[in-house]
Amino acid sequence: MKSIKLLAIILSVLMFQSCIITQEYTIHNDMSGSQYTEIDYSAVGAILGETADSLTHQVDSIFNEAFTGNASKEGLSNYKYGNKDGKYFISFDFANAENTEIGVQFSKNGNKISVNFDKMKELFDSMNEKESVDNSGMDMSAMFQYTAIFNFDKKVASVTGVDAEITGKKTVKVPIKINSFPKGDVIITLK
Repeated sequence: MKSIKLLAIILSVLMFQSCIITQEYTIHNDMSGSQYTEIDYSAVGAILGETADSLTHQVDSIFNEAFTGNASKEGLSNYKYGNKDGKYFISFDFANAENTEIGVQFSKNGNKISVNFDKMKELFDSMNEKESVDNSGMDMSAMFQYTAIFNFDKKVASVTGVDAEITGKKTVKVPIKINSFPKGDVIITLK
């Protein structure tokens, strides 16, 4: 839950600028793995007219708070965060993707991995609701580019429930428009 709250805080800070969010998951056969989230706000300073140092300090404070809260969370290990050239990242390893809330929800049934984006959709929906209350008239969905990447030990046979690209035989890339998250589960079938 803290990972989703962290992302909500970060996105709130960055809500008035274009932002590219990439979440990359590596899922092993035993459902252990890692997550790497990168938030590229390199255009933020120019759009807001703020100095890069001021914005960097603000976002760094948020990441430091999240690191302190999540570094000892059960099921997570090797938790890291940082920034380089206007791109912030959070990474961690997890013992079992099915039992750990890590942004999206996973479940496994034989050679099928179900991925559910409902928590991510709720996050972005709440941001859009807040924005409409502020009456700025801005379309929040136009400000974010979100891509989920899933790496597996086995080859990917098929993906249903979303337009996706299978790359390198073991990787699925899912570009998602913020206002049209997949409804229901995305099913990734492994060979």
